[in-house]
Amino acid sequence: MALYGLAATFTVVESALPGDVSSTQSSFIGNVLAWFANLFPAAEPTPVHPTGIRLLSSSSYLDALEDDPSSNQLCLGTTSMLTFELDYPASSEDTYEYASFRAEAVKGGENFSLVVDPSSLVVRIVSHGEAAEDCEIAVYGDEGVSTTYSFDIVPRPAPVSFELESLRSSVQAGTAASFDLVIEDSIGERSDYELRRYFDVSALEIESEEGIHVDPRGSLFVESGVTPGSHSFAIGGKSYSFDVTSPIGVHYDVDGIALSEVEGELALNDYDYGQSGVSFAASYVGTSVPEEGLFLLSLDEMKARAVDPSGSSFNVKGYRKEASEEDPLLIRLESALLKEGTNEPLASATLSLTSKEVLPVSIESLRVGNAPLTDGGQFKANAGSSASVAVSFLGANGSENVYDRSIALVSSNPDVASVSGSPSLSPRISFHKEGSALFTVTSRANPSLEVSFEVSVEGAVNVDPEDEDFAIGVRKNIGHLSLFAFLGGIGALFFALYFGDPRKAYLTVAFSGGIAAILAFLTEGIQMLAPMRGPSLVDVGINLAGAFIGLLAFLLVYGIVLLIKSRRDRKG
Repeated sequence: MALYGLAATFTVVESALPGDVSSTQSSFIGNVLAWFANLFPAAEPTPVHPTGIRLLSSSSYLDALEDDPSSNQLCLGTTSMLTFELDYPASSEDTYEYASFRAEAVKGGENFSLVVDPSSLVVRIVSHGEAAEDCEIAVYGDEGVSTTYSFDIVPRPAPVSFELESLRSSVQAGTAASFDLVIEDSIGERSDYELRRYFDVSALEIESEEGIHVDPRGSLFVESGVTPGSHSFAIGGKSYSFDVTSPIGVHYDVDGIALSEVEGELALNDYDYGQSGVSFAASYVGTSVPEEGLFLLSLDEMKARAVDPSGSSFNVKGYRKEASEEDPLLIRLESALLKEGTNEPLASATLSLTSKEVLPVSIESLRVGNAPLTDGGQFKANAGSSASVAVSFLGANGSENVYDRSIALVSSNPDVASVSGSPSLSPRISFHKEGSALFTVTSRANPSLEVSFEVSVEGAVNVDPEDEDFAIGVRKNIGHLSLFAFLGGIGALFFALYFGDPRKAYLTVAFSGGIAAILAFLTEGIQMLAPMRGPSLVDVGINLAGAFIGLLAFLLVYGIVLLIKSRRDRKG
């Protein structure tokens, strides 16, 4: 009775433990299981090479908008991410990481570049040209397997589905009004920047009456000579009506546009927009300043992108093309208002931005697998496993706008541990056999910047207790299963002794199984109150399965004992 009560109490208390304490207990159980499994010799891992390579998915935005995703179109100035998959033979449990993964252009190439990450089998196609182009790339895996991918770089299309919102019902002659052109996205929520980047709003056909000027980016200007009354205009074939009221004097006396000092730096970076970029503000100069905003124009989307390209505050980031002070990025700000009787903006200003190639000058951190290392640190692994290497760089003055974060990784003993893949952001190491190897990590952008660490490879094991799949799928599940198996078995023994009558075995099973089921649901419910834990129906099922196994084990032993006793009684 005491043992059964102790087991039930332990089960309830364990479910109320915080997640970190429970994980420690789970790790202990897992380490015991791993130790037992590794008492037996492990089979030597045999490298299994891929038999093929295929495209798994493409993130090209336009593909999702087409009925035929195989159209493979990439807009000028945008990026598409391709994810590939390697095919292995049917029995590939002991598969080493791929030894190489690269991509190269076999057709076209003037207007795009490739960024390859061998560790994740991802290829980014970055369009930076100024003309349409038919393109094809070849992607290579280990042992000569390869595939090709064809696509077209095309101009940004005009939006097909859109609505005009926030247009005033009446506009005074000689003044301007703003509106919102909302592009409707059929494949899910997208930011205004993403939609305007993939769709060319300025390509929409505009039809308007004389004296009425419409800018599809969001402004309407009515000349003072327009007759008051009902008027209309059309954008992309859609008509909109509004009333024009009589002009009342001169409303705008704008002398120009004032720009604030540019803050930040425009870093050269051909594959990432993570850097902070530059910020500045703009405002009208004059005696009567209008409320209508400014438009940021002539921003080359194939070089950079703008955040909130209208209003009074601007942010530009992500210079994606080789540039220098002789090749600046010119930004033109224009008023939403037009000069009387013309299509020219009432005021404009030009700003020239130059890129800065931020080279890495220091190493912020180094990680091998999940372990942080310092220069000269040591990493331990088992033969047949692998781990990724990641390095974080900093530029001058602690800047994170590092242009090229890719690394070169070299092993002093490839027979023991070798590098999987070409230089990339996160290459992998495959561990082959017992021994040691020194790895040197070098920045590709700044070869003088390097760090090294030693790898100590031990023999292959049946179970790696540090493996994440083992930690989740075995440590936790086996722990729950074994705990409830013990609870079900010891409970059945208690009730069998309590009733003392073999003919009441059904009561033994009912009471023991019922209490185990109550505890299975109760312990999961309690986890809603425990920090960093939560209930799971899967865990309830595992608990019930464990109790069922315990009951079966008890009934089997109990039946054998009764059989032996029955035979002895007959002989006596």
